[in-house]
Amino acid sequence: MIGRIGQALAQRAAEAAEPATAAPGTVHRSVRPRAPARRRSSHALGLADAIAFGEALDRLPDELLVFGIEGGDFGLDAPVTPSVRAAIHETAEAIRRRLG
Repeated sequence: MIGRIGQALAQRAAEAAEPATAAPGTVHRSVRPRAPARRRSSHALGLADAIAFGEALDRLPDELLVFGIEGGDFGLDAPVTPSVRAAIHETAEAIRRRLG
């Protein structure tokens, strides 16, 4: 069951995010983000819902760190923009350093 929560976090993070207000490539880092759960069905889990579910089950890790990157171009077959690509590499390196 908890494996599915992790999958939901990965698959639904973008859906749970607020509309973009920052430039493409902006990295957002949040320690255990708090947001109201908005859905009433487990079939439509968003990030906030998954976190709330984990809290309700007392199954969240001691530290939950979420990274999000603002997208640039969402057109069909659009390539990743240079600023977003740079942010992906920057974020991946930050995660590597954090994990040691």
